[in-house]
Amino acid sequence: MIQKQEIIMAALNGKSQRAIAKEFRIGRNTIRRYMKQYYASREKLLATSTHTEDVPLLIQQVVEKPKYDTSSRTKTKLTPEVMQKI
Repeated sequence: MIQKQEIIMAALNGKSQRAIAKEFRIGRNTIRRYMKQYYASREKLLATSTHTEDVPLLIQQVVEKPKYDTSSRTKTKLTPEVMQKI
């Protein structure tokens, strides 16, 4: 299993976010985001369809890599001030 799957499975099995964060050495906010995405996908799937054929869609969303929106980030320049801080 990939890490995202393992994190979701651990949370669904009742493990705390803090314990999962320690085990996987990632932030609790990341775990919180993964679980929020999982529950949102699950609710959307359950609300829109009663067919079991859509279950693979939920599984796919659980196992896909996280997506990050980088469009609003500003580029950072390497300036003498930054070099001095480094």
